[in-house]
Amino acid sequence: MMATSKSKTGKSTKYEIRQSRIFSESFKREKVEDILNKRISIIEFCKLWDVSSTSVYRWIYQ
Repeated sequence: MMATSKSKTGKSTKYEIRQSRIFSESFKREKVEDILNKRISIIEFCKLWDVSSTSVYRWIYQ
């Protein structure tokens, strides 16, 4: 879903509304294990699954 807004200069700007997703606990555990065993980096994982690094670090600390 896209939203459009006008800035002070009159130019329209498009914002993409990010859809909220919920990952299962088993998925999170599996991916954290992959990260901890250095099979994939956090940056690669974030790009691959379109997840913020903040979320991934939260999974690791849990």
